[in-house]
Amino acid sequence: MLKLSRGRRVLGRMRVFSRPALTAAVLLTVVAGAWWFTSSGRAAGLPDPSSLVPVEKGPMVVSVVATGRIEPITTVEIKSKANGIIERLHVDVDDVVEAGQVLAELDRENLQARLREARAALQAAEAARDGALAQVAKAEIEAESPEVELARRNH
Repeated sequence: MLKLSRGRRVLGRMRVFSRPALTAAVLLTVVAGAWWFTSSGRAAGLPDPSSLVPVEKGPMVVSVVATGRIEPITTVEIKSKANGIIERLHVDVDDVVEAGQVLAELDRENLQARLREARAALQAAEAARDGALAQVAKAEIEAESPEVELARRNH
């Protein structure tokens, strides 16, 4: 800070106001604010008496209208072990169901055709197994032939 001979303070190139000038500016601002505050209150006036209601004691009803999206905490995916065409649906959306309750019936014709196909495949596999067992029995009989005994003695 530099001090000049006349008693004014200078910060760099900016001048700092003297104390009486600063006090006068603050006082003028306070007076103008008080005048504006009191004059605006008079201009607004008192409220219209027809808009006033006497105070009553009673219950207060509050209602809230909001829009939003409800999401479940957990989501359960229901799957059937069998797939097919649904013939009848016994439940609807938001129905309460219990364990073991039938939810839907599948088309039986498609399922019965697949069952016949599976049974035929099972019979074919059993026949192949029986053929393989017969081959094993034949091989055992051939292994016990007299030629095998002769080959053992010669050995």
